Amino acid sequence: MATQPAQLRAHHAGKDGSSSEDGSAAAEMAVLMLVFVVLLGAVLAVGRAGSAGHVVQSAAQAAARAATLTRTVSAARGQATALADQTLNQRGKLCASRQVQVDLANFRPGGTVRVRISCTIQLADLSLPGVPGTATFQASSVSGVDVFRTVG
Repeated sequence: MATQPAQLRAHHAGKDGSSSEDGSAAAEMAVLMLVFVVLLGAVLAVGRAGSAGHVVQSAAQAAARAATLTRTVSAARGQATALADQTLNQRGKLCASRQVQVDLANFRPGGTVRVRISCTIQLADLSLPGVPGTATFQASSVSGVDVFRTVG
């Protein structure tokens, strides 16, 4: 014999007719929404961090290569800094603060140029517990100066 829904309700109902499970669905939904929001924020933080790390590395590589294509130390420093800034700015306001260091100590035919970039990104807008307000990414790249390049 099949049990009717009214019989089930009568079995679980209290003296005033209310069920012991009233409101449990709303509580479960609230907990699930909280978990969903936290997971979404974590995915956004990981995505932003991964993207920033890639962009900073690309900027360091492009800047080091650009410096090796110039003929003077001042031009190499200017070109490397300008290209690093341009690459970092392609993603909008990625870095809240940045530092570009161009090492030209070996800027000579057959030598090398090293570029180091440090970029601090904001994570505070994600408002997640346990996530710091900022994260700093650093990258370094070395590029060789052509042996037959005339530098002066």
